[in-house]
Amino acid sequence: MRAANRNLALELIELADLWVFVTTGSRYGDAVPWSRLREAIERGLSLAVVLNRIEPDALIEVRRDLFQRLQAQGFGALPLFVVPDVGPHQGLLEPKLVGELVAWLKILGAQSQSRAVIARTVRGAWPSLRRDVQEVAAAVEIQRRTSRSLRGQVVAAVRPTAEQIHADLGSGAAAIGAPSTAWLSSAGSGGVLAPLVDEPAGPRQRWRAKRSTAARVESVRSLRDTAVGAAGSMVREAGTAAELSVRRMLAESAAGRQIAELVDVDEAARAREQRVETLISEWGTEAERRGGELGLSAEQVGLDDQGAASLVEVAAVGVDGAERAVGRLFGTRGETMVAEMRKMLAEWAGAAVGAETTPYLDALDELSIDDAPARSLRLRASELRGYV
Repeated sequence: MRAANRNLALELIELADLWVFVTTGSRYGDAVPWSRLREAIERGLSLAVVLNRIEPDALIEVRRDLFQRLQAQGFGALPLFVVPDVGPHQGLLEPKLVGELVAWLKILGAQSQSRAVIARTVRGAWPSLRRDVQEVAAAVEIQRRTSRSLRGQVVAAVRPTAEQIHADLGSGAAAIGAPSTAWLSSAGSGGVLAPLVDEPAGPRQRWRAKRSTAARVESVRSLRDTAVGAAGSMVREAGTAAELSVRRMLAESAAGRQIAELVDVDEAARAREQRVETLISEWGTEAERRGGELGLSAEQVGLDDQGAASLVEVAAVGVDGAERAVGRLFGTRGETMVAEMRKMLAEWAGAAVGAETTPYLDALDELSIDDAPARSLRLRASELRGYV
């Protein structure tokens, strides 16, 4: 009930031209009524204070104390009326008990006086309204600055990880471990990929190399899956780390937490997986297209076009032996292609990790925070200056 009364008081401050503040000897010390009185004064309302249900024995002391409080709060000029306590009672009070208050209300109710009360309220409302508009404009401006700051922080949180994955894939770090081990086991002496590393020495070795073409193509494709899979895993892990960095940064502020709550983590993970799959697929398609341009037949190198493209992908991921094999088989054109494909993989990976910002930036965009409302409110506030 108290909350409802306070809400009603706030509404009446906005709507009323006249306030009669009724209190008792035991309640006028509460802080909330004084703050409401101050708001009413600031808005130019006409006010009166009624000290109600005061026992005769306490009248002098309570009245003096209340008057001193009014003086201290700057309300000393307000009319103060006292209504004595009549004990258990039903119905209206005797007219003489509220005579002074009634007379004051009648005076204000006269046509000329009522217009003056309304005019006073209007005049008093302009400064308060201007302050309110300025406060709203300032709040909107803070909101806009916060939005811009969060946008910059989201991008900054992702940048180190995006730059790191670009550097790692650009240096061939994805080949460390399983891809290099798989190459060494297949390209060693007598291995199915050995003819890619060294030219068969005699007729018998050339014959054996020719007979193992199908196995060689399959081995290169399997090695390609291992190498490209390792690169994809690095991109996926980097994306997860980047998104975690964003969420940690957002958790440091209330505004950031509000944005984080708008982003579905599971949906972001699905989008990340889709990005990685698209990256690997499109990168492989580009490698296959370029591999067909290398111009050597399967009989010459023991690989078909798709096998040649797979070898280029393995080399571009960073397998050193595969890169040397491409150089031996395809010369400068092959080496250039490996460098270009590695650069492309690094750049696409960096972009994929950078895209971890997308759901958070979209959440900020959906709030539609810009500086137009703040500018408009400041203009309205300046227009009210002439009425103050």
